[in-house]
Amino acid sequence: MNITQGGGDVTVATGGVQVNLVTRRGGNKLNIGGRFYRTDKKFQADNLTDELKKEGVVGTNVIRAIKDYGFNLGGPLVKDKVWWWAAYGVQDIWTNNMYGNKDDTLLQNYAAKVNVQILPQNRFEAFLHVGGKEKFGRSSGYAFPLGYHQLSKYYFGTPILKVEDEHMFGDDFLLSAKYAFSGGGFMFLPMADEAFVKWMAYDETTGIYNNTYWNYGADRPTHSARLLGNYFNDALFGMSHEIKFGVEYRSSTGAHYSTTPGNTYRSVNYNYTTVDVTGDGEPDLVPGINQIYVFRGWQDNNHITEYTGYLSDTITKGRFNMILGLRYSQMKPEIMAFTMSAVEKSHPAWQNNFSTAAADAIDKVLPGLNVPARTGDYKWSFLSPRVGVTYDLFGNGKTMLKL
Repeated sequence: MNITQGGGDVTVATGGVQVNLVTRRGGNKLNIGGRFYRTDKKFQADNLTDELKKEGVVGTNVIRAIKDYGFNLGGPLVKDKVWWWAAYGVQDIWTNNMYGNKDDTLLQNYAAKVNVQILPQNRFEAFLHVGGKEKFGRSSGYAFPLGYHQLSKYYFGTPILKVEDEHMFGDDFLLSAKYAFSGGGFMFLPMADEAFVKWMAYDETTGIYNNTYWNYGADRPTHSARLLGNYFNDALFGMSHEIKFGVEYRSSTGAHYSTTPGNTYRSVNYNYTTVDVTGDGEPDLVPGINQIYVFRGWQDNNHITEYTGYLSDTITKGRFNMILGLRYSQMKPEIMAFTMSAVEKSHPAWQNNFSTAAADAIDKVLPGLNVPARTGDYKWSFLSPRVGVTYDLFGNGKTMLKL
């Protein structure tokens, strides 16, 4: 069992009968399970032929070892009323890329669930999943030999939380309320400089980045809530009805950034003409010259809010089945406030390589920016009607006409 499949229960209600399709959860007996799998390079073939080597292929992706292990357990807190379930799993994947550099992945997943059914007609569930993903050597290649260390914004990984309650009123009305949160977020740090304090140097002659590299970060939290209802009536206006209605709310943010340590880097062994040192009016090739770049990096901070409501009715009468539905959705985008810095005078890249006077002069030319929020009145809406008709032509369920 993949522990990431510990989602919520699925309720199917039709014709006044409620059927529960239960995914992994605790029961009235204590249950324990586990697994351990291992594969190493001895199980892998080599397809790097002499012909490919002659074509300039320097290597292939190689698996050094793969380990997959974990356990799950569950049981009752209060027999027939409250149950718990938890799981932990690891996939430890060691590989090398075509250049022989390491590109290793560590996936750790934690999951837990509590189910409560104090009243026969009511079910409550709380579910938490935390997925930790680390990569060591992501995007490594010729120009960036050691690659990135990819890790989550959160210590244990990205959290997903769901709280849901369902209540059956009589035999014909089901009401469900749910809140969910997903804390999506990750970052890339150069393996050669995870503290992000060195001054990056790009060698123009070799095309290789030295000391450090750009970083990258993303923060993508989403909050959502919904209220759903199902109503069944087999005799309303002489027809059978399955009426569904619901309202939903979603708030999502996407904030990203990327820069180099101190927002600066240099090109070394610069092999282009730059300045006129001979006085002939033409730029000359100056040995040993460095070109220094200072910038504000890249950043954004976007947000969207969505409201949705829908109503549908599935009507059955004899051989006829008709679906009538209407869905309305409104979305409002925003740019949230953020700050973009340029000269970071306290950063080691500046303190160790620039004079105070130079830092002050560059700061005046390229100051930091405070980008204000831009909300405005812009929004967009969708109104989606739905009409469907099905007719059983001969009444035997074999020939169906659909519109």
